[in-house]
Amino acid sequence: MVNILFITLSDNLLCKRLYLEKNKYDIIKLIMSLDKIFNKYITEDSFIKLSYEKLKDYGFNRDNTIAGVCLCRDEICQSILFHIRNLWGEVFNFSSFAGLYTSGKIGAEVFISHAPEIERNKKCVFYVFSHIGLGEKEEIGICKRKGLERSTACGALILFLNELSKKDKKTNEVDNHELTFVRQRLLRELSIESPSLLDVTQLALRVTCEDIEKTMENYVQSKGISYALISGIQVHYIDNNYIVPKEAFVLLDNKKIKFEII
Repeated sequence: MVNILFITLSDNLLCKRLYLEKNKYDIIKLIMSLDKIFNKYITEDSFIKLSYEKLKDYGFNRDNTIAGVCLCRDEICQSILFHIRNLWGEVFNFSSFAGLYTSGKIGAEVFISHAPEIERNKKCVFYVFSHIGLGEKEEIGICKRKGLERSTACGALILFLNELSKKDKKTNEVDNHELTFVRQRLLRELSIESPSLLDVTQLALRVTCEDIEKTMENYVQSKGISYALISGIQVHYIDNNYIVPKEAFVLLDNKKIKFEII
């Protein structure tokens, strides 16, 4: 795991050794904190690189595939877009509060219509992320922002939890369409009486993946679309973003093939 975390460091071996020696105690602390909460994690740039290499094995690449991303609108989430764009080219952005999929069938249809037509079957890949902060003292939901030493993430999910704790379920607000959708969609699936922030973060990711997969069923059957879905939880910890890998699969010739990124 330590080696994976340092994929983004300089390729110069001497620089690596100096960095590790100087920062070894901070690095050990970082690893121990993440290990307490998440079994697997990797820097977000390394996650995207590994996912790209995995998908190349199934025939997906920059030239024949369009990439779409579904993540929260929060500005601290956006760094991963750079890494996706760097490997896949321009990205179709499905982003919304909490990263839920809100674009429906029309959104999927437009996305597919933008895919390259250089092979018999069009190809697309969905990158799907929920997100959560982790403070230096292992406080769930706490993060840093530019000019803010202490902030929170995901704000939409924290608001949802606060409403649940007060039993104030505002299921329909005309002037808050996206937040209303977050409430309604999560309440339909919520099975825990007093969920934690990590619980609803995992739930948001699961329902988003399910909604995309359900939406894509018709296009796979009627138009022979091949697609991949790569998902994870984006963790904001100290001054970096990490990904906790979750579901990953490709759907080729109407056959679903699951695999792991790490």
